[in-house]
Amino acid sequence: MTNWRQVFSEDILVPRRLEQRKEDRVKSALRLLQQKKVEGSLDLKGIPITSLGNLEYIRGNLDLKNTLITSLDKLEYVGGFLFLENTPITDIGNLKFVGAYLFARNTQITSLGNLEHVGSSLYLYQTPITSLGNLERVGSSLDLRSTLITDLGKLKSTGSLYLRNTPIARMTKEQQKEILKNVGVRGGVYYEPRE
Repeated sequence: MTNWRQVFSEDILVPRRLEQRKEDRVKSALRLLQQKKVEGSLDLKGIPITSLGNLEYIRGNLDLKNTLITSLDKLEYVGGFLFLENTPITDIGNLKFVGAYLFARNTQITSLGNLEHVGSSLYLYQTPITSLGNLERVGSSLDLRSTLITDLGKLKSTGSLYLRNTPIARMTKEQQKEILKNVGVRGGVYYEPRE
């Protein structure tokens, strides 16, 4: 009878096999980033990449969590989710459209540059963001809690807007009204925690 502990330790957890899998995953990712267009989703989570190479368009989701990426370079379109959490990213690059959620919490992002549309929610919680750039529409909620944001730029519409612990939250009601005058907010504007 085979001892399962022996098989498990000798066959599955051999360090060189794990290292080989990691190496193969990096090589595969680098090959994909030579293309301009990816028709599916791309999971690059935890891969030590610093650039998206030639990538301009991805139909599905793009997961860059825990990478060393600092800019999205030539990327213009993400049809699904975009995960940027726990990266040193500072620059959105040429990105104009995200079809679903954009998660950028715990990043060093300071501006959204050319980004115009996020189909669902945009999470910028605890980032040093100072400008929404060309952003015009956020389909569901825009989370700017604990950021350095002082105005909403070209924003025209969003669902809920979270401004707790921002310079805007500390402004007078008149100043806040002026900042929000051109923004259609379908949900609520939250300056303090929900009760």
